[in-house]
Amino acid sequence: MTKKSSPPAYRHHKSRNLAVVRIHGKDYYLGEYGSSASRQLYAQLIAEKWANSTETNTARLPAALKTWPTVDELIARFMTKHVPITYVNKHGKPTDRYYHIKIALRPLHELYGNTAVNEFGPKRLKMVRERMVQEGVTLKGGYSRQYINNHVAIIKNLFRWGVEEEQVPVDVHQSLLTVQQLRKGREHRVKNPQKIKPVPEDHVFTTIPFLPPQLVTMVLLQLHSAMRPDEVTIMRPCDIDRSEDIWIYTPDEYKTENHDIERIVYLGPKCQEYLKPWLDRSETDYLFSPREVVIASRAKRRKRTAASEKSVKVTYKSGPKEHYNDESYCRAIKRACVRAGVPKWTPNQLRHTAATFIRKTYDLETARIILGHTSAATTEIYAEQDAETAKNTMKEIG
Repeated sequence: MTKKSSPPAYRHHKSRNLAVVRIHGKDYYLGEYGSSASRQLYAQLIAEKWANSTETNTARLPAALKTWPTVDELIARFMTKHVPITYVNKHGKPTDRYYHIKIALRPLHELYGNTAVNEFGPKRLKMVRERMVQEGVTLKGGYSRQYINNHVAIIKNLFRWGVEEEQVPVDVHQSLLTVQQLRKGREHRVKNPQKIKPVPEDHVFTTIPFLPPQLVTMVLLQLHSAMRPDEVTIMRPCDIDRSEDIWIYTPDEYKTENHDIERIVYLGPKCQEYLKPWLDRSETDYLFSPREVVIASRAKRRKRTAASEKSVKVTYKSGPKEHYNDESYCRAIKRACVRAGVPKWTPNQLRHTAATFIRKTYDLETARIILGHTSAATTEIYAEQDAETAKNTMKEIG
């Protein structure tokens, strides 16, 4: 086969408004003429079907052939090929990280969606960050510094993935890594992350009378087991091993499952007493159902209005869910705080209250075990010792 001094031309099929290239006598249609997608496919075909089949040195190809996707095209591929596979739980449902990624990439799309990825650099990344900062000031009086830094890190990870997929030049990602995180005290328009503090127990027990029985049990379980809010909301009978004196609860979904770190919650005598009234149901039913709360609330309302001539008809925009989530659980707690006349607190503070008590009464290592704060390597080394320590502690406090 003879050498060719220049690659086949990128041509316009005018009657169909398509781009076309002829390689070794065969026409390849590339899509809409002039589009970045057609030029990218052209460059790909030249590299794969023309340059590789001749003795032409691909390093001598004209620079115009080395086209790169736009930022929007990179985002689209990232969100269809990588995110749905990586950021899902074992049931195939998107994790919270999935939604954080969508939010983080929005200002990048708005400002530089049509920009070629090889033209995106540190200054433009800073402009995207500035858009985030301004948005936070407008909507919420300022996002936290950690929130902004996390979203910028997501954008850097987008370009890292692009390098891995050969969609982004290596030097582009390397240049973005030079953009430093916002540091404390350097940017007055962002808030410093607030450390979550334990909620005083007297506030908890003042609030409890204003909660339905399901939420009372959830609060007490968190207080005595140090569970996360999203662990207590999804409890089911089938997830609780009741074969020993200390019950073992393995959440169906949990924060660290994508990191291959097993989460085990040990339930002592107090937690068992709290749970017993709720275990008389199907093994796969959620223990704490908002639907049951609504049914009970409607029954009370009907009873109060039975003597009146006109009963109040209650309508809901959407039906109650099968189980509480973090947001609905938190909203219910805050409403009860208002009725109880105590400062608002959140379910996540209960975990910190329990952790503080365990650390003061026992030691930091015991708290680490019960809270599930460990690396996979440490878990493998100390698995048996950890389990025994946690069980002995929960016999006393759980």
